[in-house]
Amino acid sequence: MGSALEQLHAYLSSSAATYGLLIFGEGPALDEAVWKKGPPNILVLEARSFLKDLSTRTFPEVVRDLRNRRVHSVAT
Repeated sequence: MGSALEQLHAYLSSSAATYGLLIFGEGPALDEAVWKKGPPNILVLEARSFLKDLSTRTFPEVVRDLRNRRVHSVAT
């Protein structure tokens, strides 16, 4: 999964986008170090969680909450 983070980071670096959203179907759990070591402007979410969240909230709400958790979480 590290390569997906690196590739998205490269796309973000060459664009005007501030954040990127990486939605994955299979891979390490979200609390794994690979995700925590990723760039802070990349938001990561499991596809199942994403779809479940969208059943009760809007896309902007889901992304805003991901961003807030990422920005305000304590690095380990």
